Amino acid sequence: KANKVATKRMKNAGKLLAEKKSEAFYDEVLTVKVFMEEMPSARLIIGSEVYNEQGKLINKGSVTLGFMNAETRRPCRAPEWFIAALEEYIAKEKVEE
Repeated sequence: KANKVATKRMKNAGKLLAEKKSEAFYDEVLTVKVFMEEMPSARLIIGSEVYNEQGKLINKGSVTLGFMNAETRRPCRAPEWFIAALEEYIAKEKVEE
């Protein structure tokens, strides 16, 4: 079973390497854009894009964070204070644009 898991991971890694957009080099200035794909419920999905100095997309990805109840260790919705803070931040950013 361990070999099947390792083989699957190697295939996935090969696919990711094949999808590589471009290269970045040492001392090159990179721009990283981080964004929230949707307002969180039980999950918060944060996307990112990396661009080189010419503005060409080098790579992109996302990370998924989950909320859980500390006592029961079960998934739960994002706390109201967290959602309120996000909404306030988003509103502030829209005003500054």
